[in-house]
Amino acid sequence: MESNDIKALTKRMDVIINLMMRDIKFNGNNITDAEKIKLLNDMGLKYTEIADIMGKTPTNVSVVLAKLKRKK
Repeated sequence: MESNDIKALTKRMDVIINLMMRDIKFNGNNITDAEKIKLLNDMGLKYTEIADIMGKTPTNVSVVLAKLKRKK
């Protein structure tokens, strides 16, 4: 596979994951973007990968995760 093919495939996978993340529910309620970011982080994704999936910046992802850690 060429680099452009891999980038296109990665973009499509990010879209699929994002669409699936929209339907996640906990106890019948939608979860917040912060909870989705935490879930993706807990699964081992890097900040840049989470940002691409969620349509956010890596800095935003970092801030959200830092706020969640402070809440504990």
